[in-house]
Amino acid sequence: MITTSHLLLNLAVLDKSRPAYPISLAASLAIAIGAILPDAAMFLFYAAEKIRGVPEATIWRESYYQPGWQAVFDSFNSLPIIAAVALLGWWRKSWVLLLFCASMTLHVALDLPLHHNDGHRHFWPLSDWRFSSPVSYWDPQHYGNIAQPIEQFVALCCGLLLLRRYPGWPARVAIILIMLSYLAFAGYALVFWRG
Repeated sequence: MITTSHLLLNLAVLDKSRPAYPISLAASLAIAIGAILPDAAMFLFYAAEKIRGVPEATIWRESYYQPGWQAVFDSFNSLPIIAAVALLGWWRKSWVLLLFCASMTLHVALDLPLHHNDGHRHFWPLSDWRFSSPVSYWDPQHYGNIAQPIEQFVALCCGLLLLRRYPGWPARVAIILIMLSYLAFAGYALVFWRG
């Protein structure tokens, strides 16, 4: 899934008012950061490779698969590491840290069935096992041309739900901007699939 899909979906699923905790800025930020953090290393990787002048095709066909980068990506998508941080949150009785870990876990759970040959070792460092799904969120050779529109539809529905849930204009403007980014991505994906 693309990062903005994780953001919208995680907020829609996890940021609900419950008796144990009300919606708060701290809770929303923890969920948002947890939704984005597993992909953060990818953004740093991409920026580093672009600064080095590496061609786009080489970045995603070769550099991405280098063992050093894979270890970095996998550490941000590691369920054992997330579980250790969640235990710390439970021990400290921190709803914010637990929500952060729940958001990271949801990110990993949603990525697992949508990566064909570019998935992570979700049990690293305990295991080097990778799940190779028959479905890819982006690759049309592995149903990406079906999975991506479904992902976008679900994410946009989550965005509409969030527009109703959040009363403040700053949050609504941010959600609208995220939803508009889908229009640009949908156009790019259409060109990619036809090209």
